Order: sequence, then C-alpha cells, then structure tokens
Amino acid sequence: MPGKHAVNDPNADAEFAALADEWRRGRGPSSSIDELAAHPAYQKIIGMGTKAIPYLLWELERRPAQWFWALWEITRQDPVSDEDRGNLQRSVAAWLKWGKENGYPRAGCRLSRPARRAGADGDVVPKKAGK
Repeated sequence: MPGKHAVNDPNADAEFAALADEWRRGRGPSSSIDELAAHPAYQKIIGMGTKAIPYLLWELERRPAQWFWALWEITRQDPVSDEDRGNLQRSVAAWLKWGKENGYPRAGCRLSRPARRAGADGDVVPKKAGK
C-alpha cells in the first residue's frame, strides 16, 4: 500500500536526480555542513519543497549523506534526539522512522536514474553505455 506521499512526478524525479548528482560531484571533501548546504544544487533541492522529501529519504536509506539540513529546512522538524546527533547511522534511522510515520515512501521510490556502479572514491557514478 503506497504512502500518502506517493512518488509519481517524473519531472521531480529527474530534477532531484540531477541536482543530487551535481551536489555529490561538486561538494568536495568538506565535512562542514555549512559548506555542504550552501552548494547551489543543495539549495535547489531545498527549493523543491515537500516533493523532495521522498527522494531525500530514499537517498538516506541507500547512500547516507548530509541531507539532514535539507530535511529540516523543508519540514521544520528534527526527529534526531540530542544523544543521537552527530551519529550518522542513528540520524538516518530517526529520519527514516519519521518518514514512515508521516507516510513518505523510501525504498520503493523509483528514480529515473541510469544504472550505477561504485566509483574509485566509493561514491556511485553513472554506468557507461555498453558496460
């Protein structure tokens, strides 16, 4: 049974996929949330508003990264307890639980992305045609 926030907008799907890829490529090795969140692609994802939430949750589940600020900016909620703050796995778990409790899909989210493979740096990159 789909959640109340079903993902069925091919335009949002493609937009999020392109922006998330742009953010991953352009963010560099910074661990500063201020620098990560200031990236133009990250800001555009925040600008997508609530339609970005299922994609952000899907990203957290499959490839945890610093999407917490975007989720907070969009929802104005923070399900991460003070004791779990700073722990990536626990923060991800708290947001995925929040998403489930609020009717957002995550694992069933189908993004219109090309097939992917792990890159040399461990990040995922688009698979080249014929490979």
